[in-house]
Amino acid sequence: DEKDSKQARGTILTIAPSEVKEGVIWVGTDDGNIQLTKDGGKSWQDVTPPHVSEWSTVSIVEASHFDAGTAYAAVNRNNHDDLHPHIFRTRDFGQTWQETVRGIRGSDFVRTVREDPVRKGLLYAGTEMGVYVSFDDGEHWESLRLNMPVVAIHDLAIEQDDLIAATYGRAFWILDDVTPLRQLDGRSAAAGARLFTPRTAIRVRRDENQDTPLPPEVPAGKNPPDGAVLNYFLPAKPATDIQLEIRDADGRLVRSYSSAPPPKEPEEVPYVAEYWIAHPQPLSKEAGMHRFVWNLRYADPRAMHPQSPYNYPIAAIVGSTPLPPQGPLVLPGRYEVRLKAGQEVFRQALEVKMDPRVAAARNELQSSLELQLKISSLLEKNFDGYQQTKELRARLAELMKRPKEDPVAVAASALDGKAAALAGEATPILETPKTASFMAVNDTLTALMALVDGADFAPSEESFAAYRRICKGSNEALAAWQELKNKDVAALNGLMGKSNLTSLREVPDLAPEAACGN
Repeated sequence: DEKDSKQARGTILTIAPSEVKEGVIWVGTDDGNIQLTKDGGKSWQDVTPPHVSEWSTVSIVEASHFDAGTAYAAVNRNNHDDLHPHIFRTRDFGQTWQETVRGIRGSDFVRTVREDPVRKGLLYAGTEMGVYVSFDDGEHWESLRLNMPVVAIHDLAIEQDDLIAATYGRAFWILDDVTPLRQLDGRSAAAGARLFTPRTAIRVRRDENQDTPLPPEVPAGKNPPDGAVLNYFLPAKPATDIQLEIRDADGRLVRSYSSAPPPKEPEEVPYVAEYWIAHPQPLSKEAGMHRFVWNLRYADPRAMHPQSPYNYPIAAIVGSTPLPPQGPLVLPGRYEVRLKAGQEVFRQALEVKMDPRVAAARNELQSSLELQLKISSLLEKNFDGYQQTKELRARLAELMKRPKEDPVAVAASALDGKAAALAGEATPILETPKTASFMAVNDTLTALMALVDGADFAPSEESFAAYRRICKGSNEALAAWQELKNKDVAALNGLMGKSNLTSLREVPDLAPEAACGN
């Protein structure tokens, strides 16, 4: 009775309009009431489940996204010293209810329940100690807490395929990309290895903030990964390594990854703290669910990285700062992801869309990609030349330990000087290389790659002209190296043969770049 001032009244805590039928609205209160209207509020009906006692807290009523008569209610009886979980489900506008909490811990009372807006029967529950998921409309639940702390979940929301949890005192937590959950069912674990259909990836660039980066001790949220999130499942650890490939619409290989540990090359101690650096991570081939992020780039070209304070960008993120040069970003379009596990190959389509904030014509992006791929190819060939000189000089260093008057030592010392000049030295920033050498080519190509990759626009004429100049310089260095091998190395091998010494190892010839002017 509204006129009875002494009557205790509850407070409406949750209002859930139907996503399916206009006028259907569910309401839950803090005194154990669930009310339903089918006519937009003109009349109401008490549809409280029989097992919900007075002054139970109906914290959330979730109207189904698929059926007007279906709803889910999270009931909290903590104020009655009842710590048991309570989730109720109706499929007939509240005429009957079923309590569905199998799998939730007996002392983990429920604060919220949400239905996935895309897959019918996929539910999420927030409890006093974590998050649960159900794949069968609440009949069975299992933990989805993963790396979250033990914390009360006061509400959940699904936004743009991400699951957001509002906690009590431990901030917001976000589970990026729940699309694999939408593809799972009770038979998935027994079905063998699986590559899940990835969601659309947005072609965004990594952090470009040029301010001083936040140190690791400063509390800060972590952004979702840049690139395509690829999920796969392995029922058991395979005996051989697994491979992940990304191919374009024409079947050409764009990027590949493996579970084999990446080769560790000796490198100087970096000028920056180790915790800033992003290290290549192999695929995991352990049994279970795995997530891998492709950064939407072609493979990084091999290049020399003489350490300096400028090796890594100031746009740094703890544990995620790449060492330039990176491979170019792919074009928007359709790609195919292939997972090779044992004798099986799994395929899924992947769409890459342009950053909606960027207005760049496709022909401009294509022009930039083609130039960057040329730069990458030239960097690779230049790197091979430098490595060959490096190996030669290591062998010459051993020969120069012989007596100074020894003809082999004298010839080795002369050859080492020529090889050192051809290998070159790192060029300080803002300075012009003094000689045509492999290192000079490396440094100028790296700088050019950074310029062309700096934004989404067509390269300037000066960028193309710079590439042509550097390409010609690279060909000159390769020709000089070939001549050194044909004459000086051959002559030294002749001297070594007379002294019954093992000849210097032959290395493959490196062909000059034929398309410098194109």
